[in-house]
Amino acid sequence: MSKRLDLSLRNKAGRKSITDDRKYKVIDLYLNTDYGFRDIAEKLDYRRSQYTIIRNTLIDNNIEIKNRGCCSGEFGEKNRNYRKDKRCDYCGETDIDKLIVSNGCVTNICKDCKDKKTKQWRIDNRDLHLRQRKNNRLKSMYGITLEQYNDLLNKQNHRCAVCGKHESNFKKGLCVDHDHESGKIRKLLCTNCNSALGQLKEDPRIVLKLLEYINDHTEGYSQE
Repeated sequence: MSKRLDLSLRNKAGRKSITDDRKYKVIDLYLNTDYGFRDIAEKLDYRRSQYTIIRNTLIDNNIEIKNRGCCSGEFGEKNRNYRKDKRCDYCGETDIDKLIVSNGCVTNICKDCKDKKTKQWRIDNRDLHLRQRKNNRLKSMYGITLEQYNDLLNKQNHRCAVCGKHESNFKKGLCVDHDHESGKIRKLLCTNCNSALGQLKEDPRIVLKLLEYINDHTEGYSQE
């Protein structure tokens, strides 16, 4: 089996793994040398960017991960020498501690320049940035995309499913109401209705008692 085919294998956790014969070589190199993940990947003729396969293999075999970084040993020394020549392409900064490290490797941009570029991009692409941020939040919290949220919004005519008020009446958009046990999405509610539902613990008995209370103590709505 070729090395490329080896990389297509997956373990029970669904992560990329390697075959048994190479697994023992990985473990032996990690335990008996000071090599890091990238060093072992290069030693076994994998791409250095595939170091996560080495790490996953060690974790899956209950090998204690030592704090030696991705690059150590002879390969790490080459990497450290290479780092000496690194500089920011924008401001010329050469201090390694100020340069951004990505996947264990020093990049050609410093933290200050990265922050400036990020802030400027958000200003120049404000609408796109806000859509991306909202999409990420919806995916993280409710498992839906911004497109699915907008579909729900259109079905409700941009109105709260309880009070019927239009979303333009509120500073924030309509909230996603979902079942906290199953995670199933129900409908979109305004902030007030969504908060009230949560305060009432979504208990129909409390809602009915509250309705009776309002009817009994509000002039013009008494049932007597």
